[in-house]
Amino acid sequence: MAALDTLGQVLQSELAVALVMDRTTLIRNLSPLVAKGLVVAARESGNGPKMIALTAAGERTYRDAVPQWQGV
Repeated sequence: MAALDTLGQVLQSELAVALVMDRTTLIRNLSPLVAKGLVVAARESGNGPKMIALTAAGERTYRDAVPQWQGV
């Protein structure tokens, strides 16, 4: 979620590269976030590449979590 907050909407392949992660591992790790409505993964066109982004709920959840991670 931190990477998506920094990068914004990004191609799935670009996110995998940024996170130094295999694409299939990325998909597996994103699945629970997509299921909870925190991340959206959608194609802009029929067979085009998937774009990944935080939803509004994902942005709120991330912003609420940051102080907890920082111990504030």
